[in-house]
Amino acid sequence: MKKIIIAGAPRTGKTTLAKKLFDHYHYNLIQGDILNSSIQFMYYKYMAEQRGDYTFIVDVSMIEEIKSYVQQMYFQICSHDHIYDGVILDTSFPTMERLKEYEEEGCIVIVLGCADITADQFFKNIRTYDTPLERTYYLGNTTLHMEVEAHVKSSQKYKKECERLGLIYIETSHNRKESLEKAYQIITEKIENSQKVS
Repeated sequence: MKKIIIAGAPRTGKTTLAKKLFDHYHYNLIQGDILNSSIQFMYYKYMAEQRGDYTFIVDVSMIEEIKSYVQQMYFQICSHDHIYDGVILDTSFPTMERLKEYEEEGCIVIVLGCADITADQFFKNIRTYDTPLERTYYLGNTTLHMEVEAHVKSSQKYKKECERLGLIYIETSHNRKESLEKAYQIITEKIENSQKVS
């Protein structure tokens, strides 16, 4: 049994890959975006109750504190001695340095991205394949375009960081189905190799 971390920018195929792995291995599937949203909601609610005011403005220090809590939770999930050994973590949150640490501790880490596409192309792809099940389906064009620009920039950064740290990076902006199949094959080979060793 292994811990698998699928990281990268939103809408790059992390959830699709995670669900395919789940269908095959039946590991515990943890979706980071849902986890992050839940923690943020609970944190904001707690802070609002403490202040007695639901109109307070969230500042940078609060966001950093939330990130710190989420990072600690991920560390517990991915740590070597955690009770659950078979875990698939689908997340856009950890830093590349943290991902390298997880890999060195025995986790299988793969990063998906959209570095080789323009923001306009990525926007068009999302609008083409959006369904009511996707959060982006309900975003206005201006808001979505701003998000997409940020995702492309973060992917370009992820790609460079992966090259520097020796992490596996898979570009999914073109030939998405084939790219996700490649990622799936890499992960399954790593799982099989680890089972042979143990």
